[in-house]
Amino acid sequence: MIAHRGDCTAAPENSLASIQAALNSGCRLLEIDVQLSSDGVPVLFHDRDCKRLLRNPMPGAIADYPIATLQQWQIEEHERLPAIRAPLTLLSEVVTQLVNHPDVTLFVEVKRAALERFSYAQLFDTLMETLRPILLQSVLISFSLPFLRYARAHHGQRLGVVLGDWEWLKDRTIEQIAPEYIFCNIERVPEEECFTTQHPQWVIYEVGSEALRDDLARRGITMIESFFPAKLMAK
Repeated sequence: MIAHRGDCTAAPENSLASIQAALNSGCRLLEIDVQLSSDGVPVLFHDRDCKRLLRNPMPGAIADYPIATLQQWQIEEHERLPAIRAPLTLLSEVVTQLVNHPDVTLFVEVKRAALERFSYAQLFDTLMETLRPILLQSVLISFSLPFLRYARAHHGQRLGVVLGDWEWLKDRTIEQIAPEYIFCNIERVPEEECFTTQHPQWVIYEVGSEALRDDLARRGITMIESFFPAKLMAK
């Protein structure tokens, strides 16, 4: 069970509180989204713009603002958790949180929005340096095949491809990347597709029900990702 942006029943996504809630429930696999501030500081944030998640945000995207400005804002999922707010989380804070949890694996999704604003080298080097204390526990994942190919060429870090389409499996770039993991949205998986190999390790998201969890297990999937990890682990 991978906690998708933490346990999002307990706190806003990609927050220290959501990650801690997942850890408290016994989850030892976590997924987060990472972008860079305008001055190159890695922060946890999923969306291309600030509209959905930041309380009283300025226009634009995370990369438009320095970290000093971003840290003045609060994350608030207006529709789902309107009464709960959390500070914008730095990747370095997650590293500090996990350094005493060597049994936890952290999947760090490098967002394409960041890759469109920063060079592969700058983003990769920044992430490697920030993750250094927990590097052996970390896996870089992305929709960007060129970035993952760059990462494979420059480091032995574990990698995961996030499929934008099922047809991507025919792309020879994936062979060049040789990822340890392949992530795929359940909506992109052909009906009744069965998984007979666990290398690379398949991860299916977003799984929100026991019925879907059990159906995927029947089809050979051993790793799933959910916004509600505690709920699906409890039964």
